[in-house]
Amino acid sequence: MTDNFRTFVLPADDPDGASYFASVPLGRAGEPDEVGRACVFLCSGEADYINGTTIEIDGGMLPGVLYESGLRTITDLL
Repeated sequence: MTDNFRTFVLPADDPDGASYFASVPLGRAGEPDEVGRACVFLCSGEADYINGTTIEIDGGMLPGVLYESGLRTITDLL
């Protein structure tokens, strides 16, 4: 959640993003320091064996949005 996000993305009638983040499992926007901590981790020696992957730092937004739109979970497909 940044000032620019509040200004340019969130609607004027939802300044806190309550409805915008309704499908996000954590129910809120991430803060810049949360993204920063992931970046620091990836630059540290603790992440030396990590490669070739995407780390989503979105509070579960992508799966939340997909399931909200009707995507079935893997257990539904079994």
